[in-house]
Amino acid sequence: FFFDRLWDVFDGIDTDDDRRIDVGEFKAGMERLGSTLSDEVAQAEFNKIDTNGGGQILFKEFCRYVARLVGADVESDDAKFEDDKDRKPKQQQQAEEGGLSVPDGVEKVDGLNVDGLLAVVAADEASKEALALIKNKDEMKALWKTLDYNGNNILSLAEIDKMIVEKNWNISKPALMRAYKKTTLKDGDGDAWVEKKEMAALIRNI
Repeated sequence: FFFDRLWDVFDGIDTDDDRRIDVGEFKAGMERLGSTLSDEVAQAEFNKIDTNGGGQILFKEFCRYVARLVGADVESDDAKFEDDKDRKPKQQQQAEEGGLSVPDGVEKVDGLNVDGLLAVVAADEASKEALALIKNKDEMKALWKTLDYNGNNILSLAEIDKMIVEKNWNISKPALMRAYKKTTLKDGDGDAWVEKKEMAALIRNI
């Protein structure tokens, strides 16, 4: 869910649809998500994201920035833009989704509204719960202990599937298999098990 939702938010901020965000688009986008930023504060926050100093925010830079906000270790070089042929025109997409705006229950604040940004990244309850898990080390440890019932410090696909069912997350078997393979084979060390250090990557990939 993570990169898909990040792309939706990134695309909503990128009003000229060039797959890059300039400082003006960033300031306007953050204001639509409940932030009240001076030009100086907007520029300073923009500079934190624009790590290559190119004057524009690329999608992978945006991914890394949001990942840091939730405490996730995301290697966003693996994040890919959606194909143009698979994407809806921006006007149609925003008409269907209601555009980029402050989610219900999130108030405008002076400065950067991190809650507003994260609320649109995690638009559904399963996504919100997953992001909250990634941010909370104590909950991640507790979840690991629950899943690793035999204490062997590895998780099988069956144990992870059991978690998905118990949490009532609406994730298909093929989607779970893709997340499992990406975690173990690409993000992890290449074996067939999820280890404790790979747990955050698993939740993110799901």
